[in-house]
Amino acid sequence: NLEEKTLVPNFWDDAKQARSLLETYALVIPYYKLTLYKGKAQEYSIYIDKQFVKVVADTKASFKFLSKISAEKAANQLPGIEDL
Repeated sequence: NLEEKTLVPNFWDDAKQARSLLETYALVIPYYKLTLYKGKAQEYSIYIDKQFVKVVADTKASFKFLSKISAEKAANQLPGIEDL
C-alpha cells in the first residue's frame, strides 16, 4: 500500500537546551514522490513534485540522516518493469 510507505522526516537539534528554543517541523513525503539531489559540496535538495527543501549536511548527524533517507527510499521502492 503506497499510503503506508511514507517518509516523515523530522528535523531536530540534539542539544536539549537548544531544542527547547526551536520548533520541530515534519514534511510528509510518499516514497514514490521523493527525489533527492546532491548539490554543491554538502548541499542536498529534497523534492516532492515541484516543491523542495535544501539542506546543508555540515555535520556527521545530518549526513547520516540524509543517507538513511536514501537507504529507506531504496528499500521501499516499488518493483520496476525489469523486476517482473
